[in-house]
Amino acid sequence: MMNINVDCLIKRTIILPILFLVFLSSKAQSYVCTIEGSTTDTETTKIYLVESGADIRTSSDVITIPVENGRFNYVLKGKEKQYYQLIADNHYHQGCIRAAYIIAENQHVVVTMGRAEGDQVTVKGNGKETRMLQRCKDEIDAVYAPKIAVMEQKQDSLESLLKRHIESLSPSEKESFLNDLQTPHSKTPLIAAYQQNDNEYRALLDEEMLATAKWLDAHPCIYGLFNIKETLSAYRASSNVTTPFLIRSYQQTYSKKYRQHPYHESIKNSLQSLELVPGNHYINYTVSLPDGKQAEISSLYTGKVIYIDLWASWCGPCRKHAKELIPIYEKYKDKGFQIIGIARETKAENMQKAIQQDQYPWLCLLELNDQNQVWLKNGISNAAGGGVPHFKRRYDSLRLSRCRRNRTSTLEVFRMILMSVVRIIYVIQQKVIPMTDSVYVTIIGIYNYYSIVKKRVKPVISNTFLIVGFTPISFISPLRAETNF
Repeated sequence: MMNINVDCLIKRTIILPILFLVFLSSKAQSYVCTIEGSTTDTETTKIYLVESGADIRTSSDVITIPVENGRFNYVLKGKEKQYYQLIADNHYHQGCIRAAYIIAENQHVVVTMGRAEGDQVTVKGNGKETRMLQRCKDEIDAVYAPKIAVMEQKQDSLESLLKRHIESLSPSEKESFLNDLQTPHSKTPLIAAYQQNDNEYRALLDEEMLATAKWLDAHPCIYGLFNIKETLSAYRASSNVTTPFLIRSYQQTYSKKYRQHPYHESIKNSLQSLELVPGNHYINYTVSLPDGKQAEISSLYTGKVIYIDLWASWCGPCRKHAKELIPIYEKYKDKGFQIIGIARETKAENMQKAIQQDQYPWLCLLELNDQNQVWLKNGISNAAGGGVPHFKRRYDSLRLSRCRRNRTSTLEVFRMILMSVVRIIYVIQQKVIPMTDSVYVTIIGIYNYYSIVKKRVKPVISNTFLIVGFTPISFISPLRAETNF
């Protein structure tokens, strides 16, 4: 008869489940990223840590790190390696997003931040993915940094000539010159030279972006997957020069990499949103009904002509536009025309208060904390009502440590100032303050205009005419998703 060692059996019975739990724990937490940071800005009291690409206004996953005596520390743990950004609280509320970008992986990261004006942001890490990103930066910079520096120097000289010429003109001459500045192919020699150089500069940045995409395709890494996600989810992604290549890169290379990574779901949504073109069927997605149940958006508009209004209680232009739709809705609602409003909120009561105040007579649905990813699926990720800043830095998908200037044309500067003034007038008239930082950004926009163009005051933020940051509704009316079914 076989002898059974009872004590050994009991030990195995206890140890095996423990080992299994340890195995599960190790699978659930695949990295520990230690962040050691410092800042020279004495007004920074907190650092916001958030996934790069997430909207800090609507994200429920923003981590707040206290700053004490100019230093901050945090241990970030997670399952999938991701791209994160660190933003100083005072910079965010000023509308300046000079973030530090890190890859969350097994590594120790040293971050140095400073004032919004002038100070460099540095990130040093020893992780495998971080070293791969640095290699990408070094190889791309070796080719393009000297060319870009020459173009920027030439553009600076032309901008100085333009400013001096504008200041020398009489009011009537200035108006005529500014009108000529809006002409795409001006015959005025100075304007023509400026426009040609600007076009060549933008073409060079497009070439750099494409070269980066090709490098990342040949050297697959987590940043390459992130770059695809960010570029395809950006406003007007269909017009981005790298989009066709990135789609092929994803289909042929990255779709087979990091199979469990959450970036894949975002990319799939973005690919679906690229189908939103005139003549195609409108996409289908899940929405939350007033009773809390889930439904497909397609089930709500069968046999009707529908206007889908993506808005938010804190977006003043969105609400102004929606109120202008009320008489149109009342006129045609009995003829098969309907409106469905979807509000992007962090609190349900904010939507209800806005509806009560504005008296929307149509069905309004709640998109709480982006639970259904409605905005991303419509190709307008970081926005309130379907728009992102037209003047946002055009090439910020390549988030490497070297910060380049925001090349905003003179024409765009004047357009931005005009929209800033309109924005302030609207806030005063409507008594609507969507978000504190929206007002900050508007004021800083005008302040920077006078500091750089007029040279009357010290600029809040150098190297740019205007900082938009995370307030895409501050200067332009949002672009709505308008579709006939």
